[in-house]
Amino acid sequence: MSERRHDGRFLALDGLRGVAAVTVVLTHVMARWPTHLPLVPFVKGGYLSVDVFFVLSGFVIAHAYGEQLPASPGAVGRFLGRRWLRIYPLHLAMLALLVAMEGLKLVVQWRGGHPDVAPFSGSNDVTGLTENLFLLQSWVSAPRFGWNAPSWSISAEAGAYIVFAAAAWAGLMRRTAVLAGCALGGIVVLAGVAWRLDTLDLTHREGLVRCFAGFATGVFLERLHTLGRIPAWTERLQLPALAALLAIASAGHGWLVFAAPVIAVLVASLRTDRGPLAAALGTRPMQVLGRISYSVYLIQIPLLMLTESAIKALGLRPPTADPWRGDELSLVYLAALVATAALSHHAIEGPARRSYRRLRRQQAERPAASAPAR
Repeated sequence: MSERRHDGRFLALDGLRGVAAVTVVLTHVMARWPTHLPLVPFVKGGYLSVDVFFVLSGFVIAHAYGEQLPASPGAVGRFLGRRWLRIYPLHLAMLALLVAMEGLKLVVQWRGGHPDVAPFSGSNDVTGLTENLFLLQSWVSAPRFGWNAPSWSISAEAGAYIVFAAAAWAGLMRRTAVLAGCALGGIVVLAGVAWRLDTLDLTHREGLVRCFAGFATGVFLERLHTLGRIPAWTERLQLPALAALLAIASAGHGWLVFAAPVIAVLVASLRTDRGPLAAALGTRPMQVLGRISYSVYLIQIPLLMLTESAIKALGLRPPTADPWRGDELSLVYLAALVATAALSHHAIEGPARRSYRRLRRQQAERPAASAPAR
């Protein structure tokens, strides 16, 4: 283990998560207004960063909880409670913000205005709101790509947590052959999807395949790591794996069949926090970005919408044709996103985790306090 690791964290993997979050943001910025981002080849395939998220999540969750869940009857409930408080408060806050924005459109309409899109209509209707409220948007029969669009992956991960908890409770986390079969099956399925559809940019119900395949791959990698079966020389594959992933994201097409195994190699090569890429990802800026990556990921679309609304409200000319103005706006937006994500990390994510720990302490102390004196 590297001496730079602390609190059981994998520093390089934390940094990789932050870089992946920013890459996803760049793909959405590129779709909103003209910039020079299309000149960066790998940005168009930046959606593969979501697959990186899934593998990282499986690895980290398995490392933190894989041996704990079978320990006691309440372990599964505690695990799901902690994961729920990890993902849901910020999701709910962003959903509330978007509802408020739809409400403002409704007020404008009542006052005789004409919003570009009618409030609470299309993909932002009440049915979609209900699906998002209960994190069911990736599971329902008629998924809609609305409200906070990136949250489809959060819905899929919530399902992965349940499956993981059930598998761990059944003792499957210790059966390497079963985990290997699940991971290999997922990689083969993703390769087949990439070959048939020429993309892995699947969301909602189809995105469940991406999530479960990536998560299972991460769990299997963690099992090999725990057993010491990943050879040390994989650390030398960090830069080649990163270069291969960037090349695949740039080329797309038939090369996408190799995306899943390359991501797996990249994660495996970074797990020890040693090596040149691991050193770069372990720097303080990358660690900060990794810590706030969940906020960056979930806040990006609401902040994009607010940015565009502010441009209209201030009477400014949107960058419809000038990529240089789009670049300037993108830099302002990215700075605001990082600052807002840092704030939400401390104001929303942190308090939720502290509340859970405080609740668990109170529950642990209650039986002792109520026990009769001898």
